[in-house]
This record gives sequence, C-alpha cells and structure tokens, in this order.
Amino acid sequence: MPNWLLQHADSLNLIDMTMMLSIMIANTLISRFGMWPYSLVTFPGTLTHELAHYFMALVFFASPSLPDIIPKRNGSSWTMGAVTFVPTLINSVPIALAPLLLMPASWLFAERVMHPAHGWNYLIYGWIAGNMLYACLPSRQDWRVAMPTLSIVMVVWILYELARR
Repeated sequence: MPNWLLQHADSLNLIDMTMMLSIMIANTLISRFGMWPYSLVTFPGTLTHELAHYFMALVFFASPSLPDIIPKRNGSSWTMGAVTFVPTLINSVPIALAPLLLMPASWLFAERVMHPAHGWNYLIYGWIAGNMLYACLPSRQDWRVAMPTLSIVMVVWILYELARR
C-alpha cells in the first residue's frame, strides 16, 4: 500500500467509506435514467476530472483550453467534458492520466471536509467526495492520448532490459 494511504487509512470510518461507495454505485444506476440526470448527478466528478487535465496541462505549458463540461452527443456515445491541449511525447502521459490524482484528492477531501461535517453538509460533501473518486479513472480518450508515449517508453524499457543481459 502507498505510504499516504497507510498514514490516512484509519482516518475515515466505515460510514464514510460506505457513503462514498454508495455514491459511486448510485452514479452507475442513475446512468440508466438518461444522460442528463446522469450528467447532473456526476457533475462534481466531471468538473474535477476536467480540471485535473487543465491544471496538469498548465504545469506542462501545453496551452490548454478552458474545460468544457457541457455533455455532447458523439455518435452513439456521450462526451461528458473535454480539455484540449498541445500533446507532446513529454506531456501527453501526465496530462492524460492526471485524473488519477483525484484518488488521493478524494480521500483527503473526505478526511478533511466530509468526515467532520454533520447533517446536510455531510451528505453534500460525501456526494462530492464520492464523485471525485468515481471520476478518478482516465477515460478511453485519455488512454488514447497517453498510449503512444506509453508504448514508446515500454519498447525502450524492454530494449534496455534486453541490452543489460
């Protein structure tokens, strides 16, 4: 287990973790009611997912566009949000996989903000934390952006390992 998780593993109780997991399950079930109810319920996750891309693109000077968080139909599927940037071999992986940072961010948000709250505030903060955790996985498009660089890195690593022997 990562050190940050071990240090904070006992900071959330079973009720907090159940709340976050329940939000994630509810998000999956609400998707059956259509895209607009789903997009409204998952809005905090979509926003934080796109902001993760945006801020990482700023860090790498990739000229990002402002996040577009209005859902759009894309053939038979939907695009929940988008951030465009100028990809290079150096910046494509960290920008595309930036939503993975939402995993520790959601845990810290739950620990510092949700856990001490009570009543409606607890429910609202739990909704936000659960959606952040729900949105931490990179989308298919994110993987498409990262894959060329990851493939090159993997081939170079394999060649390096073979040359070492």
